[in-house]
Amino acid sequence: MHQLTSLALALPDNAATFQIVLRWVHFLAGITWVGLLYFFNLVNVPFMKQVDAGMKPKIFQFLTLPALNLFRWSAMLTVFVGFWYWAQVYVATDAHNAGLSPWGTIGLFLLIWIVVSLIIYAVVSKTPNPWLLAVIVIVLVSVAGWLFVTRTSVGK
Repeated sequence: MHQLTSLALALPDNAATFQIVLRWVHFLAGITWVGLLYFFNLVNVPFMKQVDAGMKPKIFQFLTLPALNLFRWSAMLTVFVGFWYWAQVYVATDAHNAGLSPWGTIGLFLLIWIVVSLIIYAVVSKTPNPWLLAVIVIVLVSVAGWLFVTRTSVGK
């Protein structure tokens, strides 16, 4: 019990501990997400091509669907916790130091990227040429990044 007390006293405060936990959850969820991505691309797809047709429904039910579920949730957890960490550690700290509210920066970030996502979604269905689509996406992402960096005080 004495070791736990000394460990608790060695930690700076609850906020620092929470930031460490967020970083580790983000890190482990990201490893899970990328690992499952490689599993599907390098193992599952070639394997399913070689399996008998009668076995595919069972494999899909008991292996692929649970792995896809874990893939989906690990991706969501990685993005959510990463965004939370970014907002808490970087945005909130910079906003506090500048005497501003962090919600303006977070709101601007979400607004810019939601608008860009909607524009890309609208363009995808109307652009048959993949090269033109790639150029449009590169331009939109570059403009969105430039807008966010020039309109916020984060990191300055």
